[in-house]
Amino acid sequence: MAGRSEDPRFRASPETEQRWGAARRVTVGLGASAAAFVAVRIVRGGGLRSEAAVSAAVGLVATLVWVAAYYVYQRRPGYLSDGALWAGMASLTVFEIRSSGLAEGLRIRDRRVTRLTRRVGAVAARLEVRVEGLVWTFGTFARLVGVRGQIRVPWSGIKHVEVGDVPGTIHRMGGGISVVLDNGQTLDGEFFGSRDELSAALERSPLGSAPE
Repeated sequence: MAGRSEDPRFRASPETEQRWGAARRVTVGLGASAAAFVAVRIVRGGGLRSEAAVSAAVGLVATLVWVAAYYVYQRRPGYLSDGALWAGMASLTVFEIRSSGLAEGLRIRDRRVTRLTRRVGAVAARLEVRVEGLVWTFGTFARLVGVRGQIRVPWSGIKHVEVGDVPGTIHRMGGGISVVLDNGQTLDGEFFGSRDELSAALERSPLGSAPE
């Protein structure tokens, strides 16, 4: 198959969208709490408006740097390693990794993860759609947060994959991916990049080409 996927396995179900929405509400809640904290500081301190301005500027610059870095990352030589159909940045939570029985190959520092992710437990990784299966590699940034190692899941261990838009995010700058394993567990995460390219890679994989 080629082009955009019309297979329902690659389109988020209502249940998956609800899980993504719940995760997004937690993130937005943390952001709102931080904003409220800054607002209180401004009201009480009177002269701390510059602190809020600096915080906003830092956040904007960090976002622009993130987007630019990913743009360059996609176009550099060796972006796709041998056997990879798609690669991009993605996130998973430590809780779901453990509940799915996939933490054996990882080194996780729980206290650091809890502290630096404000108890959310979401960690960024490089996700590859490969001929043999899905691979999450936790690199330099993840190591700083407290996770290192790699997760490999062969297609034989995957029932289906759903890809769609996460509520509250910018369309076409990323989305959500939900991987249902053969043991009944689900890995819900977010990815940064083209949803259509990811769906097309899944179509070309053994999972997408397998007979119904």
